[in-house]
Amino acid sequence: MTVLNRRTARRVEAQEAAPMVGAGGSGPSRPGVALPGFLGLVVGAWAALAGYVGPYFGFRPVAHRVWVADLPNGLLHLLPGAVAAAAGLMLLAVAPSRSRTARASIALPALLLVAAGAWLVVGPTAWPVIESGNPFVTGVSALRNLLNVAGASLAPGLVLVLLGGMALKASSSTRRRATPVDRYTPVEAAVPAAPGPVAPTAGETLERGPVVER
Repeated sequence: MTVLNRRTARRVEAQEAAPMVGAGGSGPSRPGVALPGFLGLVVGAWAALAGYVGPYFGFRPVAHRVWVADLPNGLLHLLPGAVAAAAGLMLLAVAPSRSRTARASIALPALLLVAAGAWLVVGPTAWPVIESGNPFVTGVSALRNLLNVAGASLAPGLVLVLLGGMALKASSSTRRRATPVDRYTPVEAAVPAAPGPVAPTAGETLERGPVVER
């Protein structure tokens, strides 16, 4: 029993010293959070500023002039783009951290990316319900109108929703957890030792005296 107890104690000490796989100290990998954050920042900045700076290089989705500040441009492009860019910055800020708190804080910017992307996709379609008028420039060909919608709203919105989903997956996924080990009932200790004769010690022999045969 003494040898078995020593083996059990050594095994328990080795298990306690070994690092647990997937424990709370390991957070989401840096590329899994930083990549959606960086791309969300870039795509969000483009969605916010495309209607304002697009005419500089021939892209006129909402106006023929640069820096036209109107309600459709502000609500359909500037607002969701700014929200997405801010969410990207938040993801980049928590990317180096590997704590449980950082993992939980990824959910908010990820949801903001999804919401901003969804509004970029749905907003232009729902705009006539809010206010009359076309949110994009009129008097252009059908192909040009498709390029304006895709470049300013549809494509950035879909990309932002995808990036938000990637960030949510990175926040919820954890590494493989270690198999729990019952440290209190090891295999060796669970098997009882066979009972055997107990030899008397020298002191007990002297106290009892010599055994007299009858």
